[in-house]
Amino acid sequence: MKVAIITDQHFGARNDSVAFLDYFQKFYDDVFFPTLVANGISVVLVLGDTFDRRKYVNFYALQRAKEMFFDRLANACITVHMLAGNHDEGIQVVKFFLNISKEEQRQRLQSRLDDPHKQWKLQPSDFEDRKLWPDYMRAYQDALTHTDSDECPWYIIPADSKPHRDVLIGQVLVQTLEAMKLTPPKSTWDLSGIKLN
Repeated sequence: MKVAIITDQHFGARNDSVAFLDYFQKFYDDVFFPTLVANGISVVLVLGDTFDRRKYVNFYALQRAKEMFFDRLANACITVHMLAGNHDEGIQVVKFFLNISKEEQRQRLQSRLDDPHKQWKLQPSDFEDRKLWPDYMRAYQDALTHTDSDECPWYIIPADSKPHRDVLIGQVLVQTLEAMKLTPPKSTWDLSGIKLN
């Protein structure tokens, strides 16, 4: 079995720069996928940092990554293994999908439109992306289905109500931490002879 290893792709780099995404596309078209085919590689090991941001992923960067990388691997029947935390060890990944309804999104956008102090948060893409709601729901469903596993499942959290959202996330985190059976680290030096005056 031949394996290709890739890391630090950083989809969405430079503030979701189209030029960077186009460069990635050229790399996958001209180098990565031809190399897989030419060498009969059937397994890809992704070592981490697939996306540039840790807290969220821009819709456009997600769609481009799906089209130029993940879909092509799936269509070529190439097995993909993804490791999280290539810069850390001993981490427990907990994945949450904060599910906001279309109506709640409308209300939040309207609130920002109506409040001059919140208008700075708005981007033209907020309104263009809203027109693509069904497409994004399908893309999310695909992403969640293809990245869910017994070892690292997705927790889909209803997020229209922020207090309810926070309680649900808190419950999952408490359960996860309790299951990890964490213990404080032991001292690296002998404390038995220490006496304080």
